[in-house]
Amino acid sequence: MKQGTGLPVLFANRQLHSNTPLGRSTSSISPPSSINQVLLSSSCLNHVVPYRLPLTKLKPEPWQRLFYTKKQPELTIKQNKSDVDAILNKDLINSLSECSNFDENSQCSSFPRQIPTHFDHLYQEMNEITLQLAEERLKHKQTQIKAEEILFNQLQDQEKRFQELQQHQLLDHKKKLKEQENKFLKLLNEEQTQSLKREEQLRNELEFLKQSFHTYKIFQKTIANKTVDREHHESLNNDLTSTKLQLVETKEHANNLATQLNDLKIQHNEIIREFNEYRLRSIEKTKQT
Repeated sequence: MKQGTGLPVLFANRQLHSNTPLGRSTSSISPPSSINQVLLSSSCLNHVVPYRLPLTKLKPEPWQRLFYTKKQPELTIKQNKSDVDAILNKDLINSLSECSNFDENSQCSSFPRQIPTHFDHLYQEMNEITLQLAEERLKHKQTQIKAEEILFNQLQDQEKRFQELQQHQLLDHKKKLKEQENKFLKLLNEEQTQSLKREEQLRNELEFLKQSFHTYKIFQKTIANKTVDREHHESLNNDLTSTKLQLVETKEHANNLATQLNDLKIQHNEIIREFNEYRLRSIEKTKQT
């Protein structure tokens, strides 16, 4: 600006940098209401003085509405367990719709140079996010296929183990059943053997009783004659009496023999004592001589 010219009202354009979702910085222009100072002529360029005249509120351009509102992320990525989605900001879509109502030539002429660059960056971000979204979907699909394969293999392994375990259990049950059957047959054979032995024993006892009864009948027939029985009984009593007398005589004779034996023992002891006394006397005499 040349010296000596008028004092136009200049808005201090401040670039406010805000980070996009991907970390890129975007520039924004502060609204006119935030300006309360003016720049004077070249002689007062280094001095800032307050502007005393009333400020006129200028209507912002349509494209400036994009920068007056509070900045929000233009693109939001929403991810869940099954899918990944990208959501555009509704304010951005509405602003773009409002801008599209103006004439194309006037719109392009009124836009500053940063706006096309900003749109280019936004389109580039959308393309990158779209590519990233496609890659994430591809990775998710591959991961899903891989997980299905792993789960299918695990299911097959579990079914194989179950079949093997079931076969092993069936073999064990058959083996145990066979052992129980053999044990039962062995016990049955033992019981049958014991039953046969008991039956044979009872038959022998029955035969013995039959023979005893037959002998008793024969003996009963032989002693039917009372006379023969009485004579035999008397003869037996006589034999018993004579046997008792002989036993008494034998006891008396044994007592006599025992008495004689005691007498002989006493005589023998007396003779031994006399012999010992005689030997002692002989020894004493021998010592005296």
